[in-house]
Amino acid sequence: MKISEMFWALLIGIIVYLWIAWHIQKKRNRLVRLKKSADMVNLGSTYAYYDFEYRNLGIEGYNLANIPQYFDVDSILLKKYGKRLKAGTKVLFCVPDFVFAANKTNMKRKVYYEALYPWEIDKYDICFFIRLLWKAAAEPITHFYQKEEKKWEGHIASVEEKEHHLEKRIYDWEHNLGIPSVKSGEMTEQLYKNITENEELLMEMILCCENKGLEPVLVVPPVSGMMKKAVSMQCLKVYLYDPLNRVKEHTGVKVLDYMNSDEFDDLGLYLNSDCMNENGRGLFMKRLVGDLMKKGE
Repeated sequence: MKISEMFWALLIGIIVYLWIAWHIQKKRNRLVRLKKSADMVNLGSTYAYYDFEYRNLGIEGYNLANIPQYFDVDSILLKKYGKRLKAGTKVLFCVPDFVFAANKTNMKRKVYYEALYPWEIDKYDICFFIRLLWKAAAEPITHFYQKEEKKWEGHIASVEEKEHHLEKRIYDWEHNLGIPSVKSGEMTEQLYKNITENEELLMEMILCCENKGLEPVLVVPPVSGMMKKAVSMQCLKVYLYDPLNRVKEHTGVKVLDYMNSDEFDDLGLYLNSDCMNENGRGLFMKRLVGDLMKKGE
């Protein structure tokens, strides 16, 4: 075999291997696995990612949440994957404390590069994609992604760790998101603009669901008693409940609110200060699915 023939054979072999490795990795993506037979799907950010789990509930459900993921990407996923859903499927929008104040989701993440086309990704980065491609190719040797998935497996956080997480969470809200204080209802002009835009985006998604014959439901997830003490109701009224009530009034959408339920106060139900562990998830999902079935018809 000539050197040029060997070169082309090697190049084709590398390309084929990269293609196979990438598609094997893609098949593990929760977004790609969504089936038309789904009874229920949820969108959302960190709370939804950890709090929603459909196993052992007698329904076929899919969690399409990511960390973090705001309404802008929820909308992209709904438009793309909503086409797969049969009429009557319940679409749950997780609406936690400060989601209306959030700006844009950073889409430079593996989960989106696997599940979306380049033109569906804001500021698509070909160099980032190439790095992901090589990681996928190396996965059978490095097991990088497997190790990441199991990183916190079996870890039980102490009360001190959860308190520290609470401090970090509040710091993030006040310094990165820009909330003036979680103890007051004070708001900046930019946050007001974000809330207005997110209200409109959520209403568009609700209408999109209804036009497709899907059943939209807004779910306010539970938080620990520790978190409830840290964030004032005055703050939540301005950043969560006022926008939520405007959306409900305008659309008539169903709202299930678990934030103020004493049933989920116990810190032992949480991985940290506000995201549920396996026990908390099981308790919450039984209550949620029961309420949905009771209120759904």
